[in-house]
Amino acid sequence: MHWGLECGDGWFSILDTLCSSIQRRVDRQYSSQVVFGQVKEKVSALRIYSSGGDEYTDALIEFAEQLSMKTCEVCGRMDETVGRNKHGWIKTTCVQHSGDVSDFYFNNPETASISSIKTPAV
Repeated sequence: MHWGLECGDGWFSILDTLCSSIQRRVDRQYSSQVVFGQVKEKVSALRIYSSGGDEYTDALIEFAEQLSMKTCEVCGRMDETVGRNKHGWIKTTCVQHSGDVSDFYFNNPETASISSIKTPAV
């Protein structure tokens, strides 16, 4: 991959699952080999530029990109406290990693509140 990975560790499980799913399809000879040219965060979402594959692998990539918008790029948290921070660069983070909570858009404002924040188990 020419550009490498340019995103936070919180999206690792999304990328790991995506790569496994794509490779399983390729191994079964349903699709040509998929090659990632670039993987990065752009405007608070995962962006994957690739070649090869088919419509199914394209849909897997699109699903991973959509899932990233609901997943903290720093820690991988996926719950009602994940949203987009509007302070400086737009990034998808949980409240814990957003910095200033007043500069935060919750993905699900109906169920999210500061009192609902739980510290993740380490």
